[in-house]
Amino acid sequence: MYTEIEKLFAVSDVSKFEAANLLGMTYNTFLLKLKGKYKFTLDESFGLKRILKTDLPLEKLFSFTA
Repeated sequence: MYTEIEKLFAVSDVSKFEAANLLGMTYNTFLLKLKGKYKFTLDESFGLKRILKTDLPLEKLFSFTA
């Protein structure tokens, strides 16, 4: 699980469903990527960073904890 992303969604005005749509993927695919079943592409990573309006570096944003 990407804990930093989860923290940002908790305080964001954008839902995971909306983020998935903005990134051009289904909600189910987005959730699978958040769980680590599939990897985010570089474009999706930058897009998610922009959607969540964060200055965190990608390395910190996408640090994965099991």
